[in-house]
Amino acid sequence: LAGMMGGNIAVESEPGSGSTFYLTLPLELPPPRTGPAGDSAAVPEAAVETRPRILFVDDNDVARRIVTHILRRANYDIHCASGGREGIEAAAAIPFDLILMDLQMPVVNGLEATPAIRSLPAHRQTPILALSANYSDDFKRTCRDAGLDGFLTKPIQKDQLLATVERYLNR
Repeated sequence: LAGMMGGNIAVESEPGSGSTFYLTLPLELPPPRTGPAGDSAAVPEAAVETRPRILFVDDNDVARRIVTHILRRANYDIHCASGGREGIEAAAAIPFDLILMDLQMPVVNGLEATPAIRSLPAHRQTPILALSANYSDDFKRTCRDAGLDGFLTKPIQKDQLLATVERYLNR
């Protein structure tokens, strides 16, 4: 692969000491971004960010890594919080386009965090989706009463996640 890209790969090895691998590729740097006046100052990253911003609140590290991976590959700007309290703090600091909320978390669960997030002016209309293995009609009513807009069932399926996120972002 290195040769096909116009580069090379080399190795230095010494028995008992280990090996060092070198990869050289002739890659071009993109041209510098210019500001509105045409100067060479870079445009701040926030000024060019147009990807939908999603907050994922879940106390499970593995779930956060999986969902983050899926959504980043789909070109979403994903932020994570490890619990309800952290989710409220993140929502108070940053406006999000969509919030994915696990419901069963210690300390502050999703049913408690959602009304607190809804009380923030920036998130009165933000879609907040529940993530739960429980999807009975009674439970869905409880979630709607707490201010949740929709549901994703656990375990989360990639296609279902992406389709649901897209549907709520394009309302």
